[in-house]
Amino acid sequence: MALAAAAGVYAVLSVAWWVRDRADHNAAAHLDAVEIDPYHAIATARRTDIDRVAAAELLRTGLIRVDAGGRLSLTDEGADPARTPAHPVPAALLTPLRRSGPRQPCTCCTGTWITAT
Repeated sequence: MALAAAAGVYAVLSVAWWVRDRADHNAAAHLDAVEIDPYHAIATARRTDIDRVAAAELLRTGLIRVDAGGRLSLTDEGADPARTPAHPVPAALLTPLRRSGPRQPCTCCTGTWITAT
């Protein structure tokens, strides 16, 4: 009796797994037509690396550089507003760097400008 019940449970589970497998295959067959935003995929995957991915994209395109201390700074191309990335996430990371600019005001009383390092 118990053997028949176990066989029935396994038969039902096997059919359920087969149906789910077929549904997954059908859904995957249509994924090539879907455009997935990589930043959205990272943000919804419960990861906090979205800023690192944006920084890597800016570094790859030559808009920023990383100094020996790990600080980000603009390159000459990155300071050009015409070179803003199309995606809003790397553009949002680039915005505060552009606000600080490649030059910082000197803290002395003369108000002259010095180049940031």
